[in-house]
Amino acid sequence: MLTPDIELRLRRAYAAIEETVETDPAKFKPNVERFQTPDGSGIRVNFRGNYAPAQLENIAAQTVYNVAHFADQLKRWGKAHGHDPGAVDEIRRGSLALKVITDLSNTDKHGPPRDGGFSGLRPRLSDLTRALRLTAGTSSPEASFRLTPSGSVELQGDASAVIDARVIDGKGNFIDDLSNLVRESLRCLESLLERWNLGGPPPTAPTSR
Repeated sequence: MLTPDIELRLRRAYAAIEETVETDPAKFKPNVERFQTPDGSGIRVNFRGNYAPAQLENIAAQTVYNVAHFADQLKRWGKAHGHDPGAVDEIRRGSLALKVITDLSNTDKHGPPRDGGFSGLRPRLSDLTRALRLTAGTSSPEASFRLTPSGSVELQGDASAVIDARVIDGKGNFIDDLSNLVRESLRCLESLLERWNLGGPPPTAPTSR
């Protein structure tokens, strides 16, 4: 059966991911910028709010660390409870997402690996920002975005402001979005924990805000 300590560690990893997501539109704080081009004027809207670049980097780094470190915690917990800790390494070998997240965490601590890391890709973050994610909602099949004359934003659908980044390899090729990689990595580790739970109830992830 699962023990409170490993459940807490799993919840901490999920909590770190949830810290990157804001679902209250009142807190999105869009920034409207007007710009000039040779062909006329335009408007740009971003949802960075009041976050400074260093704050965005810190939140992203903490998310990567908590997910990657959970793999190490799972190995120690498994060994202490009669499971083969090598199963964690096996899970990582079969998951590009987990290999990339591990590499990102190790690079943040030790610098870029000479051998390309677990993934062999030398991954790094690019275009880190806080962006609007808008999808069709349960009450409407449509998603829309409208900038009002006052500069506020009207949204229709399920909206969230997400701290995210493009993850690219050492040659600049796109691998995946950071948000996808951290969630897929944690899903892989959680599947192993459920197997080790020997038929007990799966750990419960906290609900989104």
